[in-house]
Amino acid sequence: MVLIDGKSSVPWLVVALIGGFLVVHIESKGFTEEQKEEFVKVMKECAAESKIPEAEFEAMTSERKPPVSKEGECFVKCIMEKNDVIANNEVNKVGVAATLEEMIEDKPKLAKAKEILEECTKSVEPLAKGDSCEFAAKFGGCVHSKLKDSGIIGPKF
Repeated sequence: MVLIDGKSSVPWLVVALIGGFLVVHIESKGFTEEQKEEFVKVMKECAAESKIPEAEFEAMTSERKPPVSKEGECFVKCIMEKNDVIANNEVNKVGVAATLEEMIEDKPKLAKAKEILEECTKSVEPLAKGDSCEFAAKFGGCVHSKLKDSGIIGPKF
């Protein structure tokens, strides 16, 4: 788990990563080097656990592409689980919302981000009894596209 201001919380970049699209700088308070290092460590662990092909890992981390394989979806799931974004095919809405509050200072953007969290959580509810990797990837894809479309995350993401 990455720490923000010494507190254990769901890191914003995991929320934005959620479709497997990595490392974001919004209008956030940013991350310390220690937090970034911890996140990279988790990514490497999840890459090994999921057995994601190297080319797909590179595409997801460098080119910000969505997962294209079951291994890629499971990579996303692993990162989300290790950062308490999801557990047992359920979204940790309370934890994610608390992190949004810590990380987004702009009140209208915060309100929109929370609305997106709700929309995307509802959109994956039918998948809750199914494949956990697909659940994570669909949730991530939803959040990513809606945050991007709303302007909360920028074009580089």
